[in-house]
Amino acid sequence: MQPNTTKNFRPSGSSVLHNPGAMFELNNAKFEVSQVHKVECVVPWLNNTLIFFTISLQLCQQLKDKISVFSSFWNYRPF
Repeated sequence: MQPNTTKNFRPSGSSVLHNPGAMFELNNAKFEVSQVHKVECVVPWLNNTLIFFTISLQLCQQLKDKISVFSSFWNYRPF
């Protein structure tokens, strides 16, 4: 691919969408042209992977919150 070609990849459900395009300059004005068609490549494990990452991130956040609560008790001195 040429260096001035845009490469847009984004996950969509269990698929990865690719929207190719190009950028060029004409009379000191910059233009970006995007193709009308999209290429879809089905990745069956992508949806499960995103779900597992989301769940693990939520669990890590819960653990961090619990640790911060207990650490505030350890630093508390009533007298």
